Amino acid sequence: MWTTLFDALGTAVRIEADASLAGPLQEVFGTFAEASGPPSLDYLIACGGGEWRLWRGEALVTFSVEPLELVACLEGDLLERLLERSSGWCLHAAVVGDDRGALVLAGDSGAGKSTLAQSLVARGMRYLSDERALIAPSLQVRGLLRPIGIDPDSVARLPRGARLFDYPAARAERRSSRLVHPPADRREPGALPLRRLVLLSHAPQRAPEVRELSPGEALQLLWAHSIRPGKGAWGIALEVVRRVRAAALVTRGVEEACQHLEELLQADSSTPTVR
Repeated sequence: MWTTLFDALGTAVRIEADASLAGPLQEVFGTFAEASGPPSLDYLIACGGGEWRLWRGEALVTFSVEPLELVACLEGDLLERLLERSSGWCLHAAVVGDDRGALVLAGDSGAGKSTLAQSLVARGMRYLSDERALIAPSLQVRGLLRPIGIDPDSVARLPRGARLFDYPAARAERRSSRLVHPPADRREPGALPLRRLVLLSHAPQRAPEVRELSPGEALQLLWAHSIRPGKGAWGIALEVVRRVRAAALVTRGVEEACQHLEELLQADSSTPTVR
């Protein structure tokens, strides 16, 4: 049997599976940092009686004759369990950062979050997540450190030393994304102080635009990207927009977007981003 123990948003997760699944599981979960304590979520993928079963502790999650189906099911179930356990304001957002703090890039699916995260990491920033940002009451940000999911035809620059995989899938028609593993020294498993929020829009037919948002407008637009907010999330959101600058960014391409973001961060360096 193959086993891995890793940390996901502060939760220690253990996966045990048949050795034949070591490769696909490593491709999906290999970017997470090692956990130091005992697991609080325990998964098992095992075969018996001609079918494969996915267990979470004592609970049977699902079963299939195709083991790769269970890899995707495990990833989905883990995301649900992490949302249940998280305390803070969770946003549908990518997160990158450096020693000055975290840049949170919120937006709809297709807005370019993953591609931008990959490109910014290639330019020297550290990677926290391409789809989940968890903001604590202290305004510290953690990201779900999964691989970066990109389109197969993406032309965005890969970070030096990155590894590229096809997403494991049981059927060829489901191979709709590729997974980028940033190098270990470009991953940030811990929390960073929130430095700046940006609401992304990809609009090839529109002129590029960067616009600072008022606290009220930022709250309205960013709250729409909340993921199952708990009772404390609204208070955190209010504190975020009161203290941290937010901007809306409309771009037509990844290089253009990176340039605008770098200019925005450079301007922030001369003035405080926390109000």
